[in-house]
Amino acid sequence: MAGAATDLMDEASQWTRRVVKALPCPDWATLEQETRPWILLDGAHSDTLENDLLQIRRGFEYRWVWRDTPREYRNPGYRHGPLLVPLDEALFTHAVEHWLRQQAGIILVAPDDIHLLVAHLQQLHQLTGTDGFPLRFSLNGARALEE
Repeated sequence: MAGAATDLMDEASQWTRRVVKALPCPDWATLEQETRPWILLDGAHSDTLENDLLQIRRGFEYRWVWRDTPREYRNPGYRHGPLLVPLDEALFTHAVEHWLRQQAGIILVAPDDIHLLVAHLQQLHQLTGTDGFPLRFSLNGARALEE
């Protein structure tokens, strides 16, 4: 298993840091033709995100990105980090009507290998748009208030 994890990390490290491309207005017909559409949701946006997701999509085909990392047991916990889910039409519709308007998620198009994508996302701390500016959706948890 350690060899497989190393292979995934080596392959993920070959991805460029500039992989974010803005689409003017996403629609399901266009996304459906891509390699694999995903949605990356901000767990800090809602304490019930996982339950909300299960109401829309049955099954456990998703992955908390901070799981199996040092962030897993640090405050506020992995469930306040990003949640990666393969996108289908029902989830896309809900995302457009709710999560995307609230800036609680972004749509990604990436290879079908969830393990490789998660390994890549675990190395990122901020997504950068094609204009060179950081996207508002951050992969970092909310910073604790200091006095």
